[in-house]
Amino acid sequence: MACAFVSNKNNNRNNRKAPIPDESVHEKEDAIVAGNDNSALSPGNFISEKDRPLRPSYGTRGRNVVVWANYVEMEPDKNLILHLYTISVDPKAIGKKLIQIIKLFYQSKSKDFQKVTMTDFKTTFISRRNLSDEDIVQEVTYCEEGGNQPSGKAQKYKIQLSFHSSISISTLKEYFSSTNPDAAYDRDETIRALNIFLSHHSRFTGGLITIGASKTFSNQKVRSLELGLEVRRGFYASTRLVTSRLIVNVNVSHGVFYEENSLLNLMRKYQAKEGERNDLRRLEIFLKNLKVKPIHTKEGKAVHGIRTISGLARIDDGKDLDHKPSIPHYGADSKTVKFRRLVENEEELTSVFEFFGRSYAINLTAANMPVVNVGTTRKPIYLPPELCKVLPGQRLNVRSDLIQRSIQNDTNGCAIRNPIQNITDIRNNGLKMVGLSTQNEKLKEFGARVSTELITVHARVLEVPGVIYGKKQRVKPEDTSWNLLKINFSEPRKLSDWTYIIVSPRKNPNSSGNGEKYNLILDTLKKQLRAAGNSVDDPIPLRYHEFAFEKVGDDDDIRSIFRPLSKGSAPLNLKLLFIILEGNTTSMYGSIKRLGDIKYGIKTICVDGKNINYTKSISVLRRPIGNITMKFNLKLGGANHCVDFTGLLNFDQTMVVGIDVTHPTESSDADGSSVAGMVASIDSSLAQWPAVLRHQNKSRQEMVSGLKDMLTSQLKFWVKKNRHRNYPQNILVYRDGVSEGQYSQVLQQELPLLREACKTLYPASDQKNGKPRFTLVIVGKRHHTRFYPTNPEDVGGRNNNLNTPPGTVVDRGVTEARNWDFYLQAHAAGMGTARAAHYFVLKDEIFRPLFKDKAVDALESVTQRLCYLNGRTTKAVGICVPAFYADLACDRAHIYLRGLPYVPPPSASKDGNNSPDTGGEIKIHPNLEDTMFYI
Repeated sequence: MACAFVSNKNNNRNNRKAPIPDESVHEKEDAIVAGNDNSALSPGNFISEKDRPLRPSYGTRGRNVVVWANYVEMEPDKNLILHLYTISVDPKAIGKKLIQIIKLFYQSKSKDFQKVTMTDFKTTFISRRNLSDEDIVQEVTYCEEGGNQPSGKAQKYKIQLSFHSSISISTLKEYFSSTNPDAAYDRDETIRALNIFLSHHSRFTGGLITIGASKTFSNQKVRSLELGLEVRRGFYASTRLVTSRLIVNVNVSHGVFYEENSLLNLMRKYQAKEGERNDLRRLEIFLKNLKVKPIHTKEGKAVHGIRTISGLARIDDGKDLDHKPSIPHYGADSKTVKFRRLVENEEELTSVFEFFGRSYAINLTAANMPVVNVGTTRKPIYLPPELCKVLPGQRLNVRSDLIQRSIQNDTNGCAIRNPIQNITDIRNNGLKMVGLSTQNEKLKEFGARVSTELITVHARVLEVPGVIYGKKQRVKPEDTSWNLLKINFSEPRKLSDWTYIIVSPRKNPNSSGNGEKYNLILDTLKKQLRAAGNSVDDPIPLRYHEFAFEKVGDDDDIRSIFRPLSKGSAPLNLKLLFIILEGNTTSMYGSIKRLGDIKYGIKTICVDGKNINYTKSISVLRRPIGNITMKFNLKLGGANHCVDFTGLLNFDQTMVVGIDVTHPTESSDADGSSVAGMVASIDSSLAQWPAVLRHQNKSRQEMVSGLKDMLTSQLKFWVKKNRHRNYPQNILVYRDGVSEGQYSQVLQQELPLLREACKTLYPASDQKNGKPRFTLVIVGKRHHTRFYPTNPEDVGGRNNNLNTPPGTVVDRGVTEARNWDFYLQAHAAGMGTARAAHYFVLKDEIFRPLFKDKAVDALESVTQRLCYLNGRTTKAVGICVPAFYADLACDRAHIYLRGLPYVPPPSASKDGNNSPDTGGEIKIHPNLEDTMFYI
């Protein structure tokens, strides 16, 4: 097999070997680690909570390989000094208006000024010389983007630059050359400055769109989507300081943008997708902050410039004005939205429809559509959508389930690309687009040199671990996956006190043939459960097993199913309900889980009818039913399989914890709560992971509220469920959902709360001996680092998709020797380009004391094996199971909150400031609270 991407960038050099990794970096890494003091490894002698553990060593396990990384090396001039200035604007401006004001300021300056400066157009200017007094203060007259000249009433703004600090590249070079493990460098300011350096180029290059600080997109669409949207391809670029060098991460990125179109067409497409629901609130969110250009004219001239939609018409618009507009209801149309105006010296109420007819001789043809407010709530300005044009290049920022469902398949179709396509695109287009080519004159002006080729780094491929089933059956995964054929669960549990129902939107679910196919499903299910070792009772007979709804509704429809199961003269002792959802009844899934998990305490397993191939061939049903049997056994408290951890940790004494925080989408719970979830192992086979859920004190809050109580609950489950005599001696925590800038907060805020939970439960003798020992590892999955094989023989994946093989671990070349982190791709990517998970050790009291100089290998091996413990499937997952399950639990919490009233955290103070360890509990029914209800 020929791998074009293993060569350098010219296709006629495919046989040329990839360059070897920079050995000077390798030597510097070894020198720094050799100086790390790893002598203090006893349980009672650790670094303070504010410090991170030094890297004990580099890993050695696995087969050595070399891989490409999507980074290029940048070398700035050692004599360069960057002067940073903060920007102030008076009167204050925000958002896109602020960007435009600073653009006007920059463009008004001399070519000499522009040559030596860069800006992010928000807060900071960077210069390679000290700026003079005349450079730093100036007044500009506002002119809208795309406008030729300011209007007569244009606002004037005073821009002032104030010196903030200087960055000497020579100091950075000294840090790179040092082998002192205690050497420190304030990297945040340097990285921010260098990222401004990169993004400045794209902001002044025609045909490019810059999103945020790091993403640049072309103005060419890749594919049209539903709802008047389109996909554009671009690139992410960000600088990183790693051992001995500065590198720039460049990755392919895809974004969803609004198409250039009539606003009326856009709204109609959205409403057509909404169907009968036609939720105006969701429509408003879809349109909010969208820039439009009015297309009506007066005497052949445009009467308005670019406008920004602030929302739909609201009843309280202009409530403080002397002449408040008349709005009969939220989202009113052009015939019912009225405002007061003078007509022949007399004031009258005029509708938007009448106004455009009289003033512009325009007869609105879509008068029933909601008008949009392009002013503010205080001073509204209403426009009918048919007179507005959506401007191109605006990225969709709405997080909506409806939108995601509508565009996901088409977006994935162009975004999922194999490594060859991505690495070729980065080389041929990405470096140029993000300013890492000779076309960026700033590189030469600031004396920066950039490599034209991606770097290579050393990697290792860990051996695939053995998977163990019942009767000590060992399975060797092929390409990280295996099957359940002739396999017993490691701990099968009895299925009793259960029944099934079929929910259908059809009028007559008992039509010819349905009974036969449902019987086939149930028979196959029972046979496969018994084949896996489960004892299975017959389902409890019900008066009705099939429910049909003329119109799929909300919780009331599902209550009509649950009530007969839990009430009556002879209530059923029902513990598990198997539900087949036909047609559009899958929308009832959330209601089923809310009522089953919270109100009635009945385990539920739902299956989408279309995912089960109704056929008389049992062999065709075996795979989908096999997946369902795994859920059954987990819901019953069993263990499907375990993994060989020989020579690693003793999980009779070690609890593994996963923590995650997820945030609301546009269509999630009404109060907009962020949710924290914690799962924890409670048995030595690492099969059962109960979950505890909490509201966060604030929306989009990352630090976990209620952490002390959450761990307390899990420790009690540890003792209760498996009759442990003692609490765990070790607690290994995998924390998901944290950015690099928040690592210190996790150490300073969250870890002390975990320790507080232990103080309330552990005996004094354990605490005196430093028990429990904590190791805290951050799990990162939303990063842009990618690795590609340099050798065709090292390509992994049974699907021949040209990715690095499963088990690839990288801890050199793109990491910092003074930190303990690594990238691990445990899974086989079924399609697209594989993304390794990034693991960063913030605290270690377990691995160094137990494994000494093999601590790194031990942690990497444990983490890899944890990726094979997903009880719902027979393959490895991309992140370790504690983090994976915690994410699932948070997703379930958001489903609950869509139908539950918000209960604020109980300890919220009167002034609205909550302590770090409060949080509203999401109470699971006592029957299920110590189970894997979220599976």
